[in-house]
Amino acid sequence: RDCALYHHQRHSFKPAEEAADEIKMKLKVSEATTIAKLAEFRKHTQTILNYETYVTTSPDQLKAAITNFFGILLRKLNERKTSLLCEVDTQFNSFSKQVWAEKSSVEMTACGLEASLKFAKQVMESSEKIEIAVLGAKAFSQMKMINKKSWSADNLEIITPVCFLENDIVTKSVKTTSVSPVESIQRIGCLKDYGED
Repeated sequence: RDCALYHHQRHSFKPAEEAADEIKMKLKVSEATTIAKLAEFRKHTQTILNYETYVTTSPDQLKAAITNFFGILLRKLNERKTSLLCEVDTQFNSFSKQVWAEKSSVEMTACGLEASLKFAKQVMESSEKIEIAVLGAKAFSQMKMINKKSWSADNLEIITPVCFLENDIVTKSVKTTSVSPVESIQRIGCLKDYGED
């Protein structure tokens, strides 16, 4: 009737009792849908809470894991550094002995050559034919024997930083230009995971 008064002539209308029952039925149907939707959004709320927990706790956990990883890595690198320094001392002590032995051999040969030349010169300067004949043959034999001596720097295996470290896995990963920093760390082989001691 109000619609008619307000010129809403196209509206249909029915008694309030009938309309109330119909609306109540629609509300009951809608209530079930809304309850299901509420349950869905409560699950979403829990998911968001899980993400919130992750966002607030993960940075500290990741920082701790990174700190632990690099702590282990640095310890392993320091151990390798100490090992390499010891190897340098060992290798060069051995090399030094080899050098001194070769030096002694070269110097003794040089002295023998000088003595042989001096002896041959004395024989050649002698005016005694018999002395030249006897001692000359001896001098010639000595010179012939000492001239067979030879020496080469190849007798020494030169130790340089490059050849000393060429078999070291750290150096290999540094030399490889196409390898990423992460792959370089993995190639060191010190760590399999963050928790390895």
